[in-house]
Amino acid sequence: MLAAFIHHNRRARSAVDVDTALRVDRHRQESPPLALDKPQCRTSQDQSWWRPTARSLTAVALVLASTPPALAAPNTLLGPPGQAQLAGVPAALVQRPDRHLVLQRRQRRLLVLEAGELIRSYPVAVGMPGWDTPVGRFEVLNMQVNPVWEHPAKGTRIGPGPANPLGSRWIGFQKDCAGRRGVSGDQVLDLQGCLMTGFHGTPHRWTVGRAVSHGCVRLHDESVQELFELVQVGTSVTVLP
Repeated sequence: MLAAFIHHNRRARSAVDVDTALRVDRHRQESPPLALDKPQCRTSQDQSWWRPTARSLTAVALVLASTPPALAAPNTLLGPPGQAQLAGVPAALVQRPDRHLVLQRRQRRLLVLEAGELIRSYPVAVGMPGWDTPVGRFEVLNMQVNPVWEHPAKGTRIGPGPANPLGSRWIGFQKDCAGRRGVSGDQVLDLQGCLMTGFHGTPHRWTVGRAVSHGCVRLHDESVQELFELVQVGTSVTVLP
């Protein structure tokens, strides 16, 4: 339950966060949609219908004001204090010489590591209960600029732009051809064929730091644009519980 009273300065600061514009890269040529696999990420009843109104913006501002700073913080450039974020990451994983990604699912943090150093840290949104982001060792399989989002059940598409649920970047790292079945709101989804899990942007900034997706990992759009330049196909991805 939201607190009935929030200090005025915190409410004002949160409202500013809500109004922060997405920085979408319009200078690179639009990429074609994924040809073989569909991202399982979707918004359906939870976010795709949302349109800002004065009342809803106030409600979102209150939610943001109550978000722990560790989850709401933007991209983190690492210095010595950032090393505390390595707590819980196996030492052998930290000391790997190559650049790799570690997703701390419980902390909702994505770490970029290389030769024992923490290069970047990003807050993320992960899968909701029943649509959990898969745990294990993977690698980047495909990358796209300005991806086309396809509804995994209905097949409808949304092209590049501020309304695209994938934001301006897609980095796929897990392929599942077994299909998935689960409850989403008041619907039962039965997804067939090969589905992809990946990192991507989002037009719904307020969801970052929460377990709200259908398995994919959401970042602020400026974060996923930076991450896109730090990885390549074949980069190792480890998802911890």
